[in-house]
Amino acid sequence: MTVTALVSPTPAVCWEAYKTVLTKHPLVTKSATAAVLSGISDAITQKVEPQKGDNEPRRTHNFVRSAHIMLTGFLWSGPIAHWWYQSLEQIIYILPAMIQQQPRHDPYWMP
Repeated sequence: MTVTALVSPTPAVCWEAYKTVLTKHPLVTKSATAAVLSGISDAITQKVEPQKGDNEPRRTHNFVRSAHIMLTGFLWSGPIAHWWYQSLEQIIYILPAMIQQQPRHDPYWMP
């Protein structure tokens, strides 16, 4: 990696760096990504949605609410999604072999 790439990284360089970190530390990377995306979505929501009983969008940002949502993304959404998709990958890997072997061992048409 050159000095120019470190000073002003292009999206491709950023993506490669993200994939490298994702390979080395998948759970932490996915948790941090979930936290950042949760925070961005909450900031957009607070900007667009009006407050209760008011028809105009918020003028101030509720940082405590955003911190809670980001913490939930980091501690709950990221790890749960990581383990869920990891389990699905194992099921999808095993399922074709099970389907292929089932008729040979115990055909469903035999009583």
